[in-house]
Amino acid sequence: MPRIDKLLLFRSVQVVRRLQLKNREIGLFCNIAASTLNDKELFPEILTFMDANRALASSLVLEMRQNTLRAMGPLETESLAALRELGFRFSMDQVTDLRMEPRDLGERGIRYVKVAASFLLGEAASAGSDIHAADLSDLLGRVGISLIAERIEGEAQVVDLLEYDVRFGQGFLFSQPRPVRAEALRGAAETEEHHDEPGMTRKAAAGGLGGSF
Repeated sequence: MPRIDKLLLFRSVQVVRRLQLKNREIGLFCNIAASTLNDKELFPEILTFMDANRALASSLVLEMRQNTLRAMGPLETESLAALRELGFRFSMDQVTDLRMEPRDLGERGIRYVKVAASFLLGEAASAGSDIHAADLSDLLGRVGISLIAERIEGEAQVVDLLEYDVRFGQGFLFSQPRPVRAEALRGAAETEEHHDEPGMTRKAAAGGLGGSF
């Protein structure tokens, strides 16, 4: 997984640089695993690469699962802090409950929280938590975190989410996942100077990148 994350981060930087040539107001979410943060061999290489590309920090958001953040030990926490010091922001997804402390999340560099629309609107969301789903957007917003409702599939969900003061959403209703165009992975080096991290070869980055962003 650390090697996959290493390649994915490299390709994500390529995509961001390519898209910025057309419109600087873009953002890309890139998942990163806990095993990457505690890999003593590869994480220093990734950190060096991210440091060389810290100018893209406002456009590249690193995303982790809720259970990943909860299970972090001292090493993962230190790695996360190192990325935060470079200016990178984080997102928490795969939320399975609302037992969270917004202020703590904000202090750790979390700037986005993604929650499935069906879960957010369901009765189970507020179970076992002092936070009611309808108040989540406001509570997160107070500490600079934006709530994103994901997996939105119908107009009715949008209407209900607006009642919860949810301002951002993603899902099949708006756009289905599709591969990044091959041209987004080519030409970045020719049009704009960038720093390559040792071991991340241009050959490795030449393939197509699939996924939803």
